[in-house]
Amino acid sequence: MKNKKVKLITGEVIKKAGLKTCIVAVTKFKVQPIYQKKLNQFKKYLVHDEKDQYKAGDKVLITEIRPKSKRKSWQIVKKV
Repeated sequence: MKNKKVKLITGEVIKKAGLKTCIVAVTKFKVQPIYQKKLNQFKKYLVHDEKDQYKAGDKVLITEIRPKSKRKSWQIVKKV
């Protein structure tokens, strides 16, 4: 079996979405190539929260796991 790199991403919990599920926003800073305008881009992830202990506003570290549902394939590792 090959050793795969573990994907770790830091983001912020936006809101709770049902039992054991959070929505985490990951922001990325990008510079537009032609006009050099600075942009903040973000992406939302549905994240599994086993103990249901995180709330909106928490900074968390998430990792990729096998899919728990149709759109949920990330899990919270710890609070940053």
